[in-house]
Order: sequence, then C-alpha cells, then structure tokens
Amino acid sequence: PRSNTLHRRVAWRVYTRAAASSLLAAPLAVLRERLSGLRAALYTPSDQSSFNAAVRQLAAAVSVHMFREVAAEATFSDAGSERFAADARAIAATLRPYARRHE
Repeated sequence: PRSNTLHRRVAWRVYTRAAASSLLAAPLAVLRERLSGLRAALYTPSDQSSFNAAVRQLAAAVSVHMFREVAAEATFSDAGSERFAADARAIAATLRPYARRHE
C-alpha cells in the first residue's frame, strides 16, 4: 500500500490538467464575482497594493487550510489525488489575478 505522503506527492507532481470538480464551479464563479466587485469598490490607482495584499492573505489562509486540514489528514486514492490537485489549481487560478504585486 502507498503512504499518504506518496499520494500527496503524486497529487502535485504527476497528475496535471484535470478539470476542477463540477461542485466547485459555482462557488468559484461566486468568488470571482465577489472579488471583482470588491476590487471595483476598494481599488484605487493611488493604492494598488492594499486590495491585492488582502487577497494574498486570503489565498495564504486557504492554502494553509487545504494542506493542514485536508492534504495532511486525508488518504487519497489516485483519482482523489488528481481531483484534489485539480481543485487546488482552480482555486489558485481564481485568486491569482487579484493577488498580483504592483511595483
């Protein structure tokens, strides 16, 4: 039998471009819509970094939760590893445009 560590490693290094879970599509659409609205309401050209810094903090919190509460505690099948990796990529892709650093 494979260890949890192997399954986590497999999730990030072997499986590549599966689509995100269908159950995640609607929540990610809402997240994109809300982030876009927040950016429109809070973002100013003179202070480009505050909103993006807040989104980076959100992304860090999501990352910590996904790894401490999900990846570190779960045993994944090969398909489960692929699904988790695809969902994590979808979440990161949703947050990335709002978390850019402006110099």
